[in-house]
Amino acid sequence: MQQSVVRNYGGIWQVSVQSAADLARVASIDPARWAAVSAPTDDLQCDPTFLRQADGDGTGRVRVEQVLALAQWTLERLRNPERLAERTDRLQLADLQRDELGLQLLAVAERVLLHLDRTGQPSITLADVQAYRQAYVATLENGDGIVPPELVASPELAELARAVGACVGTRADVSGHAGIGIAELDRLATDGKAWLEWQAQLAGVLATFPAKLADPLAALQAHQALKAQLAAWFLACDAHRAAGLDAPRPMVLPERLAAALAQGSDLQGELTAAPLAAVHPSAELDLQGPLNAVWAAAVADWRRLALDPLLGDRHVRVSRADFEKIDALLQPLANWQAAQPPGQFAALGVAAVEELLVNPGLDELRQFAERDAAASLAIAMLGQLEKLVLCHRWVIELVNNFVNFSSIYDRGRTALLDIGSLVIDGRRLDFCIKVRDAKAHKEVANLGLLYLVYAAVYEREGTAPVLTLAAPVTSGERGRLRIGKRGMFIDNQGKQFDAVVIDLIEHPISIKEAALAPFRRAGQMISQRVEAWLGSQRDAQEKAAHAAAEKQALQTAEAAKDPAKVKDKDAAKPVDAKGKDGKEAPKSEGLNVNSLIIGGGMALAGVGALLASVLAALSTLRGWLGIAGIFAAVAGLSALLGWLKLRRRDMSLLLEANGWAVNLRMPVSRRIGLLFTRVPDLPKPHVYDRTDQLAWLTRDADARRRRRLTWLIVLLVVSVAGAVVMRFFGSP
Repeated sequence: MQQSVVRNYGGIWQVSVQSAADLARVASIDPARWAAVSAPTDDLQCDPTFLRQADGDGTGRVRVEQVLALAQWTLERLRNPERLAERTDRLQLADLQRDELGLQLLAVAERVLLHLDRTGQPSITLADVQAYRQAYVATLENGDGIVPPELVASPELAELARAVGACVGTRADVSGHAGIGIAELDRLATDGKAWLEWQAQLAGVLATFPAKLADPLAALQAHQALKAQLAAWFLACDAHRAAGLDAPRPMVLPERLAAALAQGSDLQGELTAAPLAAVHPSAELDLQGPLNAVWAAAVADWRRLALDPLLGDRHVRVSRADFEKIDALLQPLANWQAAQPPGQFAALGVAAVEELLVNPGLDELRQFAERDAAASLAIAMLGQLEKLVLCHRWVIELVNNFVNFSSIYDRGRTALLDIGSLVIDGRRLDFCIKVRDAKAHKEVANLGLLYLVYAAVYEREGTAPVLTLAAPVTSGERGRLRIGKRGMFIDNQGKQFDAVVIDLIEHPISIKEAALAPFRRAGQMISQRVEAWLGSQRDAQEKAAHAAAEKQALQTAEAAKDPAKVKDKDAAKPVDAKGKDGKEAPKSEGLNVNSLIIGGGMALAGVGALLASVLAALSTLRGWLGIAGIFAAVAGLSALLGWLKLRRRDMSLLLEANGWAVNLRMPVSRRIGLLFTRVPDLPKPHVYDRTDQLAWLTRDADARRRRRLTWLIVLLVVSVAGAVVMRFFGSP
């Protein structure tokens, strides 16, 4: 019995699925030993139709049971499943099972090849199936049983199909056009016949009306438009009388109208809700009295079309009995109208509907629909064939992204969740995943202790990003990575996009970086302090120089105006040549060039003395050991802390932050780190030309510098030689 193989991927042991036998044994692996038990379909970079097949219930996630069902179905449909290891979308027809379903799949495959003029070809590809699907969609026999007029060759039949659709409705064909099928043709026959019979009943109903009623249908329409308002008015009159009120009540109460005007309410709505006229205890509607303006036109139509023809022209006041009598007279016509069969036949008329029902073209349309429906089995089998070809290509890939994550560590393959590479700061970040919410992702991913780059990917400048990605930096150092830095994203198909860093998670990347981090921070701090001190000194010197210049300019201006006054002022100044201790006080000359030179020399002398003392301290063994010990202690402690963090790096948090249910820990060792972040080698073979191509820019200056250095060395040698001669051969 062949055994499962558990492979080592940089210290991570995972069950390998490479063959059909491995695929068959996946069901025996407990889900707790799977690398992941569920994942969002948006993260899986493969054929979207295959993902819809995998996520059969449309939850947006793929789970263990769905992966197992897809693998089992694929194995059952193939006589030679060993070709699954090729992971190709080319299916050999000889590999199909020869059971009932297998023979149907074979027939559909041969039909596809016949359509593509490839009869006798031993295999079929996904492109073949999809090309045929696109072609049959634009044909009548596409399996849905619907005949769109656009796909009917005969103009007469196309027009007939449009007429049928106008009467009984249409359905959408897979081509996107609206058409009719067998159900619509059957409905035309039944509903059309019922509509003709219904129309024939109208003559008997109209015979019950007096000849003076010229248009019973118009009378019914006018009565139904006002029926609810009339009934409401008579009911309001009854309530008014029952309340013992004798005076009429206005249509709209004054206080209600005033409130509506004050609040800016809709007066039209107020009048629409108001009664037809003022409510009166007599319960008789005076048609010549004041009426609600909103309903006045409807009342006039009702009187002209229904009241006067049915009850006489002299009706000025309408009682409840009059209203109920008119309603009863029109009720047979209302009942007939309510019994109207479904369908839109009125636009054609009785004669056109009669001709439509006996049109011989209906039989041809029915035959088209029947042939189209008969192809449904073949079309359904086409979907099954497409599913099998997709599984032939992707099922092992899918399993290897759930049972194990071997494809993540396989340089020759791309994991289904890996969307491409980010090229930035002179290196490639070869593991990138798509994230939907960078802020929410960061909260969980930060626990993985990875240095993580979040970047927005743009297809065109000035547009919204097409996606946001996260990429770990697992080797080397931080370098010049920062928010706002630009790079380039290359997807799995080789298409290039612009990328901009929008966020960072900062953690140690390597032991070297961790060891040097304190010194870099100290150097940065010292540099900032020195720059700040030099800036303050420069500002002070500039202020002093400006003050001295202003004072000198003022004295010059005064001397130019009155030289004698300036001389007298100088003469009048008290001269005190001695200080408090009896000694002569030094003269103050203020800030000038000489004082600056002297001050600068003293500062240089001080710096030189400081350097000399440092060198003197370092020249002793104890000094060197002390400084080296301090440096070693700081670097060692930082390296240890960094190593403790580095050994806890876990890439599984990167996936869990994206919605994956991950079982195993994915530590990032030194080897794995070199896999995901690398500086590509230069093309080989190559030769380094070490000649500086810009040396001509400083050729003369370099020559002068070499001559000065030569003379300095000669002078130093002569001085040393003279000192030696004087020491050993001079006079005692």
